[in-house]
Amino acid sequence: MVSRISSFIAASTVAGAVLASAPAFAWKQQTHHQPSYHQPAQKSCYKKVRTAPQYKTVHERVLVSHGRKYAEHVPAQYAWVEKQVRVRRQRVIWQKSPAVYETRAQRVQVSGPRTIVRQSAPIWQVRQRKVMVSQSGWRWEPKWINGEEIMCKVETPPVWKTVREKVKIPGKVWHETVPAVYKTKYVKVKVRHAQKHKIVEPAVYKTVKKKVLVRRARKIWHKSPPVYKTVARHVQVHGGHEKWVRVNGCW
Repeated sequence: MVSRISSFIAASTVAGAVLASAPAFAWKQQTHHQPSYHQPAQKSCYKKVRTAPQYKTVHERVLVSHGRKYAEHVPAQYAWVEKQVRVRRQRVIWQKSPAVYETRAQRVQVSGPRTIVRQSAPIWQVRQRKVMVSQSGWRWEPKWINGEEIMCKVETPPVWKTVREKVKIPGKVWHETVPAVYKTKYVKVKVRHAQKHKIVEPAVYKTVKKKVLVRRARKIWHKSPPVYKTVARHVQVHGGHEKWVRVNGCW
């Protein structure tokens, strides 16, 4: 832009100088050819002519884009590292072992010696016996004596009948001595008492992978310079001017 303005000022200055000098030149020529009083008068004629504008090609550096500032986001960086981590502390465990038992056979008396009264089974027999059905008594019997009815008191004997019955004859009784009774019994016998044992278990560790931050996320600022390019264009050197040109054959 500065070079463009400078070219325009220079062209304007040249054009103005030419325009200013043209009439003066013509006047000087007119004055120079001014007829003297001692010579016969001579005429010189001039006409005003406008010259065409003049151009030239200039190369300029033009701004295409301004410089800018932009940020570049750099993500955080992580790394995997192996680390020993304690899973369980050292501890003391008391382990209890139970008592030890053993099964052994043992002869045990179930019952002592005793005397038992034994009796044979009863015997049943069928026997006959007389049973009194009715006892002796008195009864009145009518009798006729000499044509007259006379009531006589007569003794009645008892009435018996023979019946069959089942008679139980007790069995025979005797005494029997029974010896003591024994049996084999299996019993648990303690061989060893319960015990406590102290066991120390060491701490347990394991290797784990852990994500560790190596570098935090950051922002990097960059600045790009402005972009220029060179372009060619026609520039007017001067816009043309008017000048006086001598015309021949002027009377």
